[in-house]
Amino acid sequence: MTNYNELLSEHCEVKFCFYYSVFSFLSSGILVLVYILCEGVSVFGRILYSPEFLIAAALFELIKVGLSKLVSGHTSSLRLPRGLSQEFKPLRGPFLRRLWIRGARVAQALTPVLHFLKGLLTLLAFWTLLTYLTVCFGAPVFSNWVETGSFTSLLLLLTAYPILLTKGPSYENLTSVLLKVEIPKLTWFSSQSTSDFEGGYDPLDRCLYYNTILSLVGAWVGAFPIPLDWDRDWQVWPISCCLGAVSGSVLSNMLGAITLYSRVSHQQSGTKRKYI
Repeated sequence: MTNYNELLSEHCEVKFCFYYSVFSFLSSGILVLVYILCEGVSVFGRILYSPEFLIAAALFELIKVGLSKLVSGHTSSLRLPRGLSQEFKPLRGPFLRRLWIRGARVAQALTPVLHFLKGLLTLLAFWTLLTYLTVCFGAPVFSNWVETGSFTSLLLLLTAYPILLTKGPSYENLTSVLLKVEIPKLTWFSSQSTSDFEGGYDPLDRCLYYNTILSLVGAWVGAFPIPLDWDRDWQVWPISCCLGAVSGSVLSNMLGAITLYSRVSHQQSGTKRKYI
């Protein structure tokens, strides 16, 4: 029974990772439509770090994770941990005992709220780290501090935000994905079982890890044209970096969808029930 539950959980996680990559890649069509409606690359780049786009991207990420959870049955995504259920006795006895029971009930009811606040603090800490690293790489602080903060907010939505939505709102889940001791060496994904992955990486961890890495690398590569004397309007900070970060995320999701397709197909052929 235990092996069956583990296998079922593995299948759900593979499906969730596949559908999340597919939905994320298909959402790039919306970016293409916005680009077509814009008057040039510079206008499109400014939209990517605008407050309206950042809010819409955060909401759309919630929708993507929710849809992926709906079609795959993944249980850990979009879930706030609750306290251990306890059977409290009736409120009888001394005043201090009744006060203790009431306090325990309130603490149990507020556990999801505390985890939500913990997730917000984790995002704030990671945003501060991204801002610090961006400034260390030469981003302006005093002259364009609004653009710098908006750019790091975009990076946050492409990197840490999906991890906390899918793995749970905690610092431990964030570091478990990004700070693995053993990094996968040769393959992006594997058709083998999750337990056979080198370094203990499961498909979802790999998907989130490479999405983070390619988004950051894309932002770094996007900074190369800024100091060049091409006199292009899209060389203004941080337009090219935003374009590079989004391109890296789209590339990661495309590769994830392609490489996981064979594994999902293999799971479908091995069972009588067809997946959605």
